[in-house]
This record gives sequence, structure tokens and C-alpha cells, in this order.
Amino acid sequence: EILVPPGQGGVFVEAPGYAPLSTEWGGGDEEVVLRLQRTARVTGRVVQVESREPVSGIWVFAVPLDTRGFSLSFPAAALTDASGRFELPDVTPTSVALFALGRGFVTPAMSDGRDDGSLPLERLLEPGEAVQEDLEVGPSGSAAGRVLTANGEPVRGASVVFETQHVLVSRLRQAAFFGGGHGAAVTDGQGRVATDVLVPGAGYSVRVEASGHAAFAGDDFDATAGETRPREIRLPVVP
Repeated sequence: EILVPPGQGGVFVEAPGYAPLSTEWGGGDEEVVLRLQRTARVTGRVVQVESREPVSGIWVFAVPLDTRGFSLSFPAAALTDASGRFELPDVTPTSVALFALGRGFVTPAMSDGRDDGSLPLERLLEPGEAVQEDLEVGPSGSAAGRVLTANGEPVRGASVVFETQHVLVSRLRQAAFFGGGHGAAVTDGQGRVATDVLVPGAGYSVRVEASGHAAFAGDDFDATAGETRPREIRLPVVP
């Protein structure tokens, strides 16, 4: 039991081993009951599709797809160890998408969809459930190139973000994974930039920002598995 100050506001509850929950408080003397649900635990291993070799240092995500009843449902994430094993100890007990992404690899099912709008990597997790789930990965898409001024000089320290409307990637961007932007990178002294976490089949556009230069947005392309798209972007002159 807790005492809430008079007036309207919100109540947030967080406890180890339970999914966080919040609700609006309308004031008054009525009793508000918040029922927490135990989080699920997901463990497993990430291996390459053909060779079955383990993949170390790759991100594994559990992204909630149905957040009804959970006002705060953030993706759970973990890095694999040297043997490709991972553990997600506190996953929201709901329908989630389980996948791996990073280091030039991606779960192939991220590129697939179904007629009913669901994903083939969707998994329903029950409160308190412990799940063993091994994930396969194949080559991701990548992009590399240079950012130049209108006169062809390299731009150092430019922020380059590869944006996409892919539903799962959008959730990761909202949760500030990959430095706040999926495929985000910063140019080096020669204006070079590269990323290897693009989802094959997904459409991307490029956004570039650099101090002292006009911003750039555009250069649409589709990512292809195992293929690096070369790009050269010239920033427009500041008006």
C-alpha cells in the first residue's frame, strides 16, 4: 500500500523480476490496484545458418509486439558470449519478436512477413516462463561511402543515420539502441562511413548532419544480403 499526494498524476511501479507498469491517477479517494506480472527468461545460442558456427558479440533482442496492459514495454537486449550464448533475464510476458542483429549478421526471418501481418519469428511468452531459443543468422546488408562538401572536400565528424520504416528496427531506434539510430555512424577524417546492420529487403534513406553544413536527407535504396552499397553524399551549401 502506498500513499499518493492529492491531485492528478501518474503512478509507476517497478520491482525485480516483474514487468514495470504505470497508470494515470485521477485524484480522489478511490483505491487503485496494479497487478504486476513476472517477467519471462529467454536463453539460447546464435549460430550461422549454413556452417552452424557460433556468433559472438552479436546483439539479441526481444521486442514486445503486443503492449496492451504494459504501459512501459521496452525491448530486452543482450550480447552473445564467445560461444554464441545469450541470456535475456527480464522479458515482458507478451508476444515478442526474437532476433539477432549485428557484426554483419541478421536473423533471416526479419526480412519476411505473413499475409496476416505477423512475423515468422514471433513468440508468445507467458509470465514467469523460461524459454530456450536458438537463433540462426545469415549475412546482413551493409553500406559504405563518403560524405563530401559541395566542392568535394571530405567532411569529418558528420552524423550519418540509415533510416527505415521496418517495424522492428523502428522499435530499436525508439529505445536508443545502435547509438540512438539504426545504422548510425560518424565519418572519419576522410569523410568515410560504413554500417553493417541493415536488414535485407528493407528500404532505407540516408540522413546526414554536420556542423557548419546544410543537412542532407534522401538517397533511397533497398538493402541486400551480403552486399555493400557504395554511396557518395555531397552536402548542399549553407544558404
